Amino acid sequence: MRSLVTVLLMIFIIADQCDAQANDSVSTALARKAFKISVQKPDSGIAIANKYIQQAQSTGDKKLEAFAYKARGWGWWHKGMGDKAFPDLMQAAQLFHQLHDQNNETRTYINLALAYSGNSQFINSARYLVMADSLARKMNDLTMIAESQRQMGILYREQGQYVRAVRYFKEASKTYQALHDTVNFLGVNGSLCIAYLSMSKPDSSLAVLHECMPMAYALNGAAYEKSMLQERLGDTYFALASYNKALAAYDIAYKTFKATKSEADMAYEALNLGKTLIKLKKYPEAENYLMLSYRINDSLKIINYTPDVAGQLANLFKAEGNWRKAYSWLEKQGALLDSLHLATQNEKTAQLQAKYEAVKKEKEIAPSKLGKGG
Repeated sequence: MRSLVTVLLMIFIIADQCDAQANDSVSTALARKAFKISVQKPDSGIAIANKYIQQAQSTGDKKLEAFAYKARGWGWWHKGMGDKAFPDLMQAAQLFHQLHDQNNETRTYINLALAYSGNSQFINSARYLVMADSLARKMNDLTMIAESQRQMGILYREQGQYVRAVRYFKEASKTYQALHDTVNFLGVNGSLCIAYLSMSKPDSSLAVLHECMPMAYALNGAAYEKSMLQERLGDTYFALASYNKALAAYDIAYKTFKATKSEADMAYEALNLGKTLIKLKKYPEAENYLMLSYRINDSLKIINYTPDVAGQLANLFKAEGNWRKAYSWLEKQGALLDSLHLATQNEKTAQLQAKYEAVKKEKEIAPSKLGKGG
């Protein structure tokens, strides 16, 4: 089930949704656009950003430099080059801090949290979410508060703390509904569906989807959000063992991602199609999709789901009676899982989240103490 990496494009909508401001220079406005370009055309985004980093450094334009570093960092991330993405995004956050631009500083912290979580570095992801949440509450920015809640829900979900995850998702959902933000309302409810499925509650997931689907298809455009809900529908039908319905839903999502050249999402949907085709005993088709998913993940250096693909290939060859290949892919899956070091990261992340909860509780109690004292 999709967890972190392939939600990046969806969350990008939230994390950098601000339009160019009236006082932006032409260059700054273009640097903002470079951030969006970096999602589907990272090389183009990086090239634009490089130009404006040089211009900003020669003219001393810190605002332009901040947006340019942010665009370049996001471009590196979408090329699967975290070693270059993280320093650029950190530089952007530092520049926004120097400019006292808390809004964009908060957004960049969320971008950093997304990038780190996509690289399975959950400790750093949680750290930047705490920083984003603190600034968002200081500004009373409900959109950023909701996004911090959603991302913290995802981190809890990844650690198997589903009850807490559901609570955070529902809080974020209520906030987006109050803001009349349909796109992000749909996004967070998609995250809620994943939590319900992880809790073996497919009926609860289906109920959420029945509420969200009419809202999604009433929107103009929003192809990405509609595809993600189709994926959630596929997950839910898969959990209910309705494999033909699952296959149809996954296929709609796959074709949309392929048409928009969203390679990371396409790779994940190929995994979903492959595992469903195994259930339907359509082994040659399943192998084609799974190998496609493995190749794309490998080329993008996406490590989160590669063990899942290897595991499904092992299942496939086991079903076909090809024990040599099945064993080979099981060995590969084990090596890939070992490389993630998730157990240690989850323990450290849980400690950081506990601090986050304690600080939040303390802030909630403080006003009541002041009231009694007065």
